[in-house]
Amino acid sequence: MGLKSKLLKGSLILSVGQGLGYGASFLRNMVLARLLTKSDFGVAAACGMAISMFEFAGKAALGRLVVQDKEGDQPEFIAVAHAVQCAAAFGGACLLLLAAKPLASLFGQSTQPWVIQCLALVPLLKGLEHLDVSRFGRQLRFWPQTVVDVGPQLAITGAAWPIALWLKDYRAIIVLMLVKSLMSCVGSHWLAENPYRWRVDRECGKRIVAFSWPLMANSFLMFGIQQGDQMLVAGFYSLSDLGAYSAAASLTLAPGIIFAHVFSAVMLPVFARHQDNPNAFARYYLIAMHGTGAFCAVYAAVLVVGGDAWMVTVFGRKYSGAGYILAWLAAANTLRMLSVVPVLAAMAKADTKTMMYCNLLRCLRIVLALVMATSGQSLWKVAAAGAAGEATALVAAFWLLHRRAPVPWVSGLKCAAIVGLILTLSGAVAVSGVRILPPCKLLLVALCGGLFAGFVGVLAFSECRNQLIGIARALARVVLQLPRVKETLR
Repeated sequence: MGLKSKLLKGSLILSVGQGLGYGASFLRNMVLARLLTKSDFGVAAACGMAISMFEFAGKAALGRLVVQDKEGDQPEFIAVAHAVQCAAAFGGACLLLLAAKPLASLFGQSTQPWVIQCLALVPLLKGLEHLDVSRFGRQLRFWPQTVVDVGPQLAITGAAWPIALWLKDYRAIIVLMLVKSLMSCVGSHWLAENPYRWRVDRECGKRIVAFSWPLMANSFLMFGIQQGDQMLVAGFYSLSDLGAYSAAASLTLAPGIIFAHVFSAVMLPVFARHQDNPNAFARYYLIAMHGTGAFCAVYAAVLVVGGDAWMVTVFGRKYSGAGYILAWLAAANTLRMLSVVPVLAAMAKADTKTMMYCNLLRCLRIVLALVMATSGQSLWKVAAAGAAGEATALVAAFWLLHRRAPVPWVSGLKCAAIVGLILTLSGAVAVSGVRILPPCKLLLVALCGGLFAGFVGVLAFSECRNQLIGIARALARVVLQLPRVKETLR
């Protein structure tokens, strides 16, 4: 099977898997948001932030290392990675136990620190997962990782309704989090080909740490960037406000996470394979940049225009008025998704510091959000603080990659300018008279806007046109050959 066929097959598996996984997550959040109060949903968001803060094993990104490193197929290398991963997870779990009381006080749950203490099992189980399912990605085999990621999501989504009806408060979400982590850990060992082992090797360990420490530092920065505003909402606003803010954030993040996960899993091996071939590397970078630009254009139009209608349709009437929060969070996330391409291309050349530098620039959004929160501004203004930091980081990502690899940084800026124009037009439509339409009609307008944005993207991005023309020609050849096939069968 050729590289293009493997890429198409891998993309299909990942897309379907991630679509099912985040579709299940979307459905689960919708069920829980409707059955539980906004305050209970806010508690769930606080618990999610506590886990994200101390999940060191996930931040180390050792699954990416076994794909990128030349020795990633060696059992001895993976055994050392297992030891490092488990040590990081144990440290994170211990710190989460120690921080339970102050975090509970910050989130307004000072009498119930046990809620956060129970969650220490989540980072620990993450650190005990088998890295074989990530290693399969070197051969563009993605179904084991997809099963490990999607299976638990589907299981706890099916259990969400009865557990929420039984417990009737945020404890239902705690139970679901723990069950998901346990199933993911067990599934990774079940699908592994090699035995699970630990091994200590000083030289190998140094290389692993050298790869992982910038990613861990970057993950802490990403926590502050992606959830720092929610931390500020938790500290300066009510749990109900936090519930509305986190609900809007979940809607904007889900499509972006699916795209970033699929894109990273498919394109990192491709970029890494051609890291020593400048022409091929630049060619695949341009294809990735244009494809991402087209996706971001559709994403921005659908979510920014739809705003309040999406919140009411998904989470219920009690979330009416949160559309402006959703629109601004979607704008910031659009710019963040564009930066995935240059950051991943740099990572393929073993440059993990570019991501860290970009995220340092993104911290500007936290400063602006802090100003808004301390002055008691509306929640949508806290959400609006994200755009400036994301725009700065995006420009920096293009420039840093240009210095590291032979790719023109101006091409990235042109792509970002087109997406920015579509984002601006979508915002203009959102604040016009369409916002008073009933939710169903407003959703229809948003979907039409997405189709128009996709059409503009195909016209504006040359690689999108080339790929579509190639697909059309292939289909035409198939259609023209059908009479011959029928005649042969006769």
